Amino acid sequence: MSNDINLFQHTSANSPQKLTKEIRWIRLVSLLLLFIVPTGAVIIFLFIFFSPQTALQQQENMLLTKANTLGKRVSAISFINDRTTLSEQFISQRSIYGKALREMVLQLPTDVLINSVSIQKEAVILSVTSTSLTSLQTYQANLLAVPKSTQLLQKIAFQAIQLAPEDNNYQMTLQASIHE
Repeated sequence: MSNDINLFQHTSANSPQKLTKEIRWIRLVSLLLLFIVPTGAVIIFLFIFFSPQTALQQQENMLLTKANTLGKRVSAISFINDRTTLSEQFISQRSIYGKALREMVLQLPTDVLINSVSIQKEAVILSVTSTSLTSLQTYQANLLAVPKSTQLLQKIAFQAIQLAPEDNNYQMTLQASIHE
């Protein structure tokens, strides 16, 4: 057998010098990775160890345990707080029916009686009776003076005036729009 027999052809792509250069390059990269990976792991560990995240987690756990012990009381207080906030919003948004109705009643002459009161979204419908048309006319004049003085009633619409023949009374129905 001869030592001159070479089973591989020596081409430029797989020459022994090139193969040794590639092996050296691979060794260098592997040695660099051998030092970079553990060093990176240690640096990441130190960042995690010294980060305030663990302190935040401890504070969170402490607050959760306190919340669990006071859970019913806190939830009741939160519920009451929400209800008071909602009721304040509701009160601030509702119309001023009471003031308008009081102003309409204050304008009534002594011989005029209220039959019915109906409150709609932005209006009050009032039905009054009297034995005298002059009393109803006085009430009408008094109501027409109200929007100028208090700015409470925006518009007053007289819907009907009727005579009830069985008791000889006059009935007047009017609608007053509320000014918000």
